[in-house]
Amino acid sequence: FEKSLQMCQKTKDSIGISIAQGNLGSVNFKLKNFEDSEKYFKSAFGISKRHGDLEGIKEVGEGLSNLYSNLGNGDLALYYYKAFIEARDTLNNEEFKKIALIKEMEFKFDREKEKKAILVEADKKRQQLYTTSVVIILFLVLIFSGLLYKRFNLTKKQKTIIENQKLIVEEKQKEIISKGKKKKKNL
Repeated sequence: FEKSLQMCQKTKDSIGISIAQGNLGSVNFKLKNFEDSEKYFKSAFGISKRHGDLEGIKEVGEGLSNLYSNLGNGDLALYYYKAFIEARDTLNNEEFKKIALIKEMEFKFDREKEKKAILVEADKKRQQLYTTSVVIILFLVLIFSGLLYKRFNLTKKQKTIIENQKLIVEEKQKEIISKGKKKKKNL
């Protein structure tokens, strides 16, 4: 941890320094070297406070609370315990907010997906309706065309029959006229 602290000091990484000092404070606390532990913990706590590093305040605050509790300094133990609890609760609250935000975003995403699926389905139905309508209209046009074609052929046949009958009538009329002329000549 000493090397880590030296590297962080060289690179002027404040949060890294705080973490390394917190780790050194924990190691010295476990070794019952309370003076060094206090020095590292306090330095790390100050850096974490200045930078608003809630995770650092939580970890180091807990360490300082335990240290002062072991040393029999209840007031300082309580002060750092409160700092630890406040940081922990804030982090938990932020974590809860993150989780809630993620859930809300997932819900919105799912809703948007459902809307898109509904729109796609509606488009499919609309397209199917258009296709069906076009087929029905084409079928009706085909039937109407067939009826017109039949009607046209019937009219054509009737016209041919009428023309033939007209020719027959004209021939008969010519025959009658020519017979009438012959009768007149014969008289």
